[in-house]
Amino acid sequence: MNPNPILRQELSAALSARGLPTHGFIGAASLHRYVSRVEPRLRDAWGLDAMRGALVAALPYDPAKPAAMPGSQYGIIGAFAAAHHYAALARLLKAAAADISKSGAYARSDFRVAVNSPLPEKSLAVLAGLAFIGRSSLAISDAYGPACVLGALFLPFDPLDIDAKAAADDRSAAFAPGALCGACRACVDACPVGAIAGPGASEPGMARARCIQHWASDAESWRLPEELPPAVAAAWGSRLYGCDECVRACPYLAGSFEPLHGKASPAASAAALLLAKEARPGPCVDLNLLIAADEDALKRWKAGSALGFGWFGAHAIRRNARMALLSYLEPFGI
Repeated sequence: MNPNPILRQELSAALSARGLPTHGFIGAASLHRYVSRVEPRLRDAWGLDAMRGALVAALPYDPAKPAAMPGSQYGIIGAFAAAHHYAALARLLKAAAADISKSGAYARSDFRVAVNSPLPEKSLAVLAGLAFIGRSSLAISDAYGPACVLGALFLPFDPLDIDAKAAADDRSAAFAPGALCGACRACVDACPVGAIAGPGASEPGMARARCIQHWASDAESWRLPEELPPAVAAAWGSRLYGCDECVRACPYLAGSFEPLHGKASPAASAAALLLAKEARPGPCVDLNLLIAADEDALKRWKAGSALGFGWFGAHAIRRNARMALLSYLEPFGI
């Protein structure tokens, strides 16, 4: 008997036991085609040429606006970055790989994890049948809509049998932004800067140069409000980092925060998986404290969080805080 489907079942059970019930698999043939399009440096960094399959998992979050603000001049942090969901997902995927390695078939070092990496992870989610690319250019999962972070576990074995491979063959439409969104334009209408193309547009998807989050995470291209596109500056509001408007508007979203048969919602269950250090920095922060903080204090504040990128330094944090403070009207004026 081919042992690979058995290992797939064991891995699936390990993931579910660790709080990741929403996941999908990619077989060797599909992964090979994917790897052939990845830059050689990234292929080498993740050892992709030696991999025979992959698993993609989704960890949901609740993108709701904060219910209350602890003051009058606080900045909003996007729900995807308010806690380090990426670190939590990577930790859980590594733990599942360690669980499987106990059988002795493969060593833990035979697996590779990619979460919030330079690899095209949204494409992996589509290949795994976990999501399609929405009009917003976000990966829209059937389970949680766009309100989830995605991560991949590359496998040293092919997890799919022949029947599963045949079913996974053609997902081409799912890669085209908005192709499976029908006539829906919820995210188009919700975007405060009109960065998302509507149905029938000649250039579908999200225009990064008009997206607030693009500019919030750009640490080098601008320092003053007048250097931003006027529409972005006008719509910035009290955001410090991140914009959740298109996520909140998606009709697929409800699965992330609706309770399951009297149990906690998937997002609440996922939040319970976070370690204390992963639950930072929270959904809002005092803008004046950030502006007044020195570089060491800001490094400590963002260390270990989803804002802890080396390229997102103290100057970018203060710049965004000043922008949010300048545009401040009211706590929910975003």
